[in-house]
Amino acid sequence: MKKILLLLSGSLFFIAVSYARPAATLPAIARPAIARPDTVLTGLVTDSANAKAIPGCSVYLNNTSLGAVTRSDGTFLLKDIPAGKSTLIISAIGYKTFTLDIDGNNLPPPLKVRLRQRVTQLSAVTVEPSTKGGWGRYGKDFIDNFIGTTANSWFCSIRNRKALRFYFSKKDNRLSVWATEPLMIENTALGYDLQYQLEDFSLDYNTQTVLYLGYPLFRELTTDRKHREQRWIDNRRKAWRGSLHHFLRSLYYDCPFLRNFSMELPVMVMNPEKLRIKGIFNPAFSPDNYPKDSLIYYRKINADSNYIVERRPVVTNDIVGDTKNGSRYLYFSGTLGITWRDDKSALADQYSELKLLADSTIFIEADGNYYPTKALLATGYWSFTEKICNLLPNYYQPE
Repeated sequence: MKKILLLLSGSLFFIAVSYARPAATLPAIARPAIARPDTVLTGLVTDSANAKAIPGCSVYLNNTSLGAVTRSDGTFLLKDIPAGKSTLIISAIGYKTFTLDIDGNNLPPPLKVRLRQRVTQLSAVTVEPSTKGGWGRYGKDFIDNFIGTTANSWFCSIRNRKALRFYFSKKDNRLSVWATEPLMIENTALGYDLQYQLEDFSLDYNTQTVLYLGYPLFRELTTDRKHREQRWIDNRRKAWRGSLHHFLRSLYYDCPFLRNFSMELPVMVMNPEKLRIKGIFNPAFSPDNYPKDSLIYYRKINADSNYIVERRPVVTNDIVGDTKNGSRYLYFSGTLGITWRDDKSALADQYSELKLLADSTIFIEADGNYYPTKALLATGYWSFTEKICNLLPNYYQPE
């Protein structure tokens, strides 16, 4: 299925590498817990309708484990914010989610955030245990396209699935899903608990295209069993290798880890076969001058276009540039093909394609996160693997 990667690997969630040389490693990505202690963001959250403080709001940095909750007076304090760009999320049940792009190197003054109440969608089909309800009809399609179908999905579950609401449009043949509260997702394959603010999910059955947008907050699970901890480490490494997150962070640093990724773009070139045929075929000559089979072929090629699309290899500098604020930008025309060749397994090469929507430019941060999240379309291998069951936080660093 095709999928628009919106968060993932913050999901979006967009992915050659030689592990035979242990000295060649990706630059370390600082976890929020060890970020500069003097970077603090404060603010006040109120209701836009009555200006009353809203306690209990979730305040966090998207796709990280750094979060807080507003106090009884609506104030919050978020400390240890890492350098670089990230997205601040403020959410509360019954209110529209507030998002703000911030820079850890230049934090804004105390924020005054006014949340607007969310309009209830009465046309929703609520989740019911029977097959007549939303979950019974559409639950599997949602889980397959949101949680995923790879091995990790068997160990990934939504604890409050009754918060899900489904709406199916017969006219558009499209399924829409939203949640009345943040989804609480347990992933025992990777060792994470996620609080996931689902903003949008739609499945177009006509085009087989999935679009989803959401904001995860991670909490790492703990265990005193060494074998379980090692399994989490191994599974995280497997989910990372060849992922979109891996690809984008490698692009940012243009490091040796990019070696296992090969990239190609379409270019218009002269049709070589038509050039060859023009050298041996003259339409003005009598048909008797050519064998019948050859004449049919010559005429067919002569009617072809003078140009054809040919895919040619590209390197990082062909598609990535630098900005003044430390970000890098990704821009290309057409469809970027990416092949991942895993030299540590017997898996076949995995092929994905990326397309920039609306002629956009993607900005990449040092941790592999990118903006804007809605500007990238992925097909192929990544449309199958870039799901919640394989989602890693921005700060993830393979050991």
